[in-house]
Formats: sequence, C-alpha cells, structure tokens
Amino acid sequence: MGNSSSTVTAGIKNQADGRSNIIYQLADVTGNGELADSAKEMFSMALEAGANLHIQNRMGLTPLTLAAFLAKSMMFEKILEKERKVLWTYGRVLMTACPLAYIDSIDPATGELNLFSALALAVYGKLDNHLALLPNTLEHIVMKKWNVFGKKMLSGFPAKAIFLVSCALVLLAFVLRASCLDEAEDIAWMVVVLLTAVKFLYFCRAFSKVGPFVLMIYKIIVRDLLRFFVIYCIIVAGFSQAFYVIFLGYRRDDKTFDIRKEGTIMYNVAEAFVRMFMMSLTEFSVFYEQLEQCELATIGKIAFMLYLLLVTMLLTNMLIAMMTNTYNQISGNSLEWLRQFSAIVLMMEQSVSPATRLRYQKMYSFPLDGKTHKDSAVALRIKIPQVKTPAVPSVRKMSKVVKKRTTKKVRSSSEAAQFDAKTIQEFKEAFGIMDQDKDGIISKSDLKDLYAQMGQIASDKQIEEMIGEASGPLNFTMFLTLFGERLTGTDPEKTIVDAFHMFDKKDCGNLAEDHLLKILQNKRGEPLSEEEIKAMYKGRPPIEGGVCDYKAFAHLITTGAQEELAQA
Repeated sequence: MGNSSSTVTAGIKNQADGRSNIIYQLADVTGNGELADSAKEMFSMALEAGANLHIQNRMGLTPLTLAAFLAKSMMFEKILEKERKVLWTYGRVLMTACPLAYIDSIDPATGELNLFSALALAVYGKLDNHLALLPNTLEHIVMKKWNVFGKKMLSGFPAKAIFLVSCALVLLAFVLRASCLDEAEDIAWMVVVLLTAVKFLYFCRAFSKVGPFVLMIYKIIVRDLLRFFVIYCIIVAGFSQAFYVIFLGYRRDDKTFDIRKEGTIMYNVAEAFVRMFMMSLTEFSVFYEQLEQCELATIGKIAFMLYLLLVTMLLTNMLIAMMTNTYNQISGNSLEWLRQFSAIVLMMEQSVSPATRLRYQKMYSFPLDGKTHKDSAVALRIKIPQVKTPAVPSVRKMSKVVKKRTTKKVRSSSEAAQFDAKTIQEFKEAFGIMDQDKDGIISKSDLKDLYAQMGQIASDKQIEEMIGEASGPLNFTMFLTLFGERLTGTDPEKTIVDAFHMFDKKDCGNLAEDHLLKILQNKRGEPLSEEEIKAMYKGRPPIEGGVCDYKAFAHLITTGAQEELAQA
C-alpha cells in the first residue's frame, strides 16, 4: 500500500495524463473492503491535481463505467458524488443534477444506445456485485424512463401480441380445416395457448412480489430440471428395456393366453418407458400384480427395488434439494427484481428510433447549460448531504473535537458527564441523524436506513456487531457512554504505525524528517499548527540525522498519551 501511495504522489506531481491513469488504476484495484477508504483519499488527491474523469481507455470506458464494469460499488458511488452538481439545499436535503453522459443507456448527443454506459453495464452484468450499483442513482433513472415511456409502451404490448397470434391462428385454422386435418388443428391450438400463457411470465419479472419467483422458474428449468432430466432419462431408458424383456415372459405357462393379442402393461418399448415414468410417481399397483405372473419375477422384483431406490428415493429428493438451493439463492437477493425490471425498460428502448429516444430523454432530463440537451442531466434528491464515511470514522473525528473542548480526558462511562454543553449538543445532532424513526433509540433498521441513504449496503452481521457494542438499548445516554469509553485521547500504537507505513515506500522503518512534517501538516486531513510542531520537538522525538524512526515515534505518542491520561 505504501508503494501505491508513492506512485500516486509521483504521478500527481510529474505526469499530466498519468493523473487520469491513476483514476483508472484506482477504479480497477479498489474493492469494496478495507482498502476502499484509502483509495477514495488517493482518488480525491488525483482529482485535485487535475485528473480527467471523462478520459476513455481502449475499451471506451471512463473511470465511472470501468467501476461499473468491474462492479466496484464504493468507487462507483465516489465518482458519482464527484460528477453530481448541487442545485439547492434545504436543511439535510440536497437537490443535485447528475449528468447523463456515460451513465444513461441513451447517448444524449446522438440518441444511440450506449452498451458501455454505467446503466447498461450494471443491468447486464453477470456478477452479484453488479446489483449493488442499481439502487439510488441508476434506479432513479430507470424509474424516470418507466414513467415517461415504459408504462405506456408495455400497457398495450401484451394485447397487441395476443391479437397478432390470434390473427395468425385464424389464418392457420383455415388451412388446416380445408385440409381436413382436425387433429393437427387441435394440436396447433393447444401448443399456441400454452406458449402464450408462458409468455405472460416474462411480463411478471418486473414486479417485486412475483419477479423473483419467475426468475426461479427460469433458473430451475434451465439449470436444475435439465440436469435432472438427463440423468433421469438414462436410468429410465435402461430400466424400461429391462422390464420390457422381463414382461415378455408374462403368463408364459398359460396356454390360453396370447401375449400378442391381449398384451401387457409393457407390450412395447415406448409403453415401457411411459410405465417407468408413472412408476416414479409411485403408481405401480398394476405393474406389481403382472410382475408376479412373469417367468423372471424374482429378477424383476430386484430390479424394481433398485429402480425405487435410484429414482423415487434418490433422484427425486436430489431434484427437490437442487430446486430448494436455487430458490434460496434467488430469494436471498432482494435486488434481483430491480435488475429484471431495468432489463425490460432497456429492452423497450431498442424498439424505437434514436430520434424518439432523444425525445423521451428530454422529457425526464434538463440541459445543464440551460440551452441544449447535449449535456443533459437528471435531478436527484439526496436526504443526507456529504456523508462520506460510515460510523467508525465519525467516532474518531468526534474524539478529536471532544479533546479540544474538554479539560479532562474521558476514561469511563461515569465521566461522560464532563462533556461541555456545546459538545453534548453536537452529539445530540449526530444521534438525531442516526435515529431515523425518531423514537429515541438507535435500532438495526435505523442503521440500515442510514447506510442506504449513504449509498452503502451493510450486512445484518455488521449491523448486529455495531448494536452489540451497547450493553442495553442504544438511547442517547448509552450513545454518549460509548463515545466516552472510546475517547482515550489517541489511537492504538499499531494504528499509528500502519498509517506511517503507508508512506514508507522502501519498507525500512524510517521516514525523512521533511517528509514527516509534510504528512503532519497535510491540509487534506487535520494538520498540526506551527505551535503544535514546536511542542512536538520539545518532546524529543526519535529524529536523528534528518531521519525519523516512526515506530519509536508511534510508541512515544501512545505512551506519552497514556501517561498524560494517568496524570489527568
């Protein structure tokens, strides 16, 4: 990580196009885990140095569309945040303008479909992480499309399709009836009616209640039933021929019985296959009665037991298990219906001309320059403005504020009352933001809603771990107590060492003195003042010959803070 930060610093200083390449590298390597915050910081540094957010690589992807292509949701949201322009604010609500270039599936300049847009890449992406890109901005654009043209187009499409099919069937009925092919006519009607009924499942995919179940049917048919059918046919084909041979000896000793005239339940190969299928559905009473009168009844009973074991007990239950697994996978993903809904809307766009697409786009967007729609944007309302980090970084930030405004360090929950009135008011404001339903207690649903408004997805396990830090209901008193227990005046020694190690590109355990001062006075963070730098040197930091041992420096910071805390 240290090498990466050094490379970024060098690129920012020395290369004009390298600054934009850094954006690509960050969009490529940044995941949705621990390194995301550091990558966001480097991303902001590259932008301040002049990096171009709209530069394209050889695939025609911008940093935004590259993040969408790779399903990097956190970097995708970060780039969107930089792309948006604030129109007005009211309290905790912002109205922003989100440019449609490279985001919408319709090119604002030509009206052609852009398959490398962020919306198209998220909808047609194969990874589960692509679903995390859809909520908020992309979902808002899709709903705008639906309200403008999708609802109108889809409302008449099923009726038109059924009308065309009925017309074709009327013409076909004349031909079949004139040819006196009554059976063929009946078969044609049955097939068409069945296919028409199945077609309606396609239009049910866009509804949140039934959409996942339609997808389950598709997945089960393509994946589970197909595999089961192949194995099932192999086993049934083998056993059906075996029983066909066995039933050739049915009542062989009875001179009055003619098998060719009276037959058996397995009088030919095709009937044997059908009977084996019926036996897999536990219908074998007639089969067993005739098996008793066969010459090879003993062998038939053994084969019958093997068949029941393999098909009725093993394969059938295996099919149920596979379908259950498919059901759990799809039902566990609550955003799958949104992808199916978006896919239907994007498919409807393909049926109209570029000029019509531009006309539709103008109905749900507005020109940023107020004149032409070549630089169109869509209005997007955000409830909580400029929330950049989750809860844990906010604790650290608040701890630094509290240290400046309190005369004594907080060592336990019993000392939380020593916060001054202004600091407590700040905590109340933070508590009010997190308490979404305003019931005085921060619950799991409150934290989930807060993360959703921040454009992030928190798992149930993460939410439970946060709530579990409190010994009881997380009211304001408990909220203040938790902060009091954490604000011990400094970060752990390992955290400080890891922070310095990011700038140690040679991994030697040392930093140049001038480099250390630049880090401590970096204006992007919370820089130390000249008085604080002088106070640091009075503490005799481990700096010799212009080189600082940052591990010893971190130890001095933490032990010094602990001694100060003990004396307080």
